[in-house]
Amino acid sequence: MEGIERAIPDVRTDAGLRDRVVAFFVDVALVTLAAVVVAVALSVEQMNVAPAAVFWVVAWFTYVVAAQGRFGQTVGKHLVGVVVATTDGSACSYRRAALRELVRVGDLLSLNLVGSVVTVGRRRQRLGDLVAGTVVVPAKRTGGLRGGARTPRGRRADGGRRL
Repeated sequence: MEGIERAIPDVRTDAGLRDRVVAFFVDVALVTLAAVVVAVALSVEQMNVAPAAVFWVVAWFTYVVAAQGRFGQTVGKHLVGVVVATTDGSACSYRRAALRELVRVGDLLSLNLVGSVVTVGRRRQRLGDLVAGTVVVPAKRTGGLRGGARTPRGRRADGGRRL
């Protein structure tokens, strides 16, 4: 079975706000769906809001840190074609991913007043990116699974031949 490769950042440009927002809401939907599935599987008939919210935040943090630390992107970021990298283009580490998300928790607790500063500086970094030394940039198209780079239209860049 072929594995999923880490996304390669294209640090020459930055991800647009629309891509970041769409990726965020895709990931929120996935984590929420997973939380509901777990609740149903555990036959939780009634759950208080506080424990459910804590479970959701822990699930979110775990998912995002694991995905960005391992692959440089979450499912939402993969779908819109963006990746988290350091400001010099290196891979985002688990530590940097955790820093980004710890600041996001502050964003959420402040009703996103802090996070509304997404367009800080020329790299359009949110506060979590500034703290972690990361940027969200377009991913160079690789097709996701091993098997050759792909052009933006989905055709293999090597003309269909394995290199």
